[in-house]
Amino acid sequence: QYVQTNGNYNMNSNLYISTPIKKIDLNINGGFYGQINKTNSFLNNIENISHNKSLNLSFGVQKTFDSIIDLNIDYDVKFSNISVKSNTLTESNQFNSSLTFRNEIFLPWKLSLESSMEWNYLLKNNSYSENSSFWLLNAKLKRSFGKWNVELIANDILNQNKSVWRNFYQIQL
Repeated sequence: QYVQTNGNYNMNSNLYISTPIKKIDLNINGGFYGQINKTNSFLNNIENISHNKSLNLSFGVQKTFDSIIDLNIDYDVKFSNISVKSNTLTESNQFNSSLTFRNEIFLPWKLSLESSMEWNYLLKNNSYSENSSFWLLNAKLKRSFGKWNVELIANDILNQNKSVWRNFYQIQL
């Protein structure tokens, strides 16, 4: 049976700034993302109200060498809080942090080789009993054919992603 719910809302804000430092041919960037929302739902005639708050801050630097190598370093911090009014779920907090090194090497014949090394740190919370950290190494070989690309991709080369990725936005039954 369909039930009309009132009071749902979603608000978010995003700011991203990038600026070059011409003397040393370097780009720096930073960003902010915030979100607040409320979702009302029913399951077996029981009302579930989910409140979500999340914040993401990022900072990065980028440098290109002789139009051949493009290097990037990025740092992200993410915090989320979800509180739920229901008979089974209560509240959960998330804190994730990541440091990423990315590069792209431009080769002859419209080939490029990309790689990224990312360190992730996830704090324990009421769903996970211990902190978790792991490295992700990814690589991509790409060939361009005009508007089309052919890519060979290898993800998690070190086989270290043995954690549950805890990125969430709302709990809804």
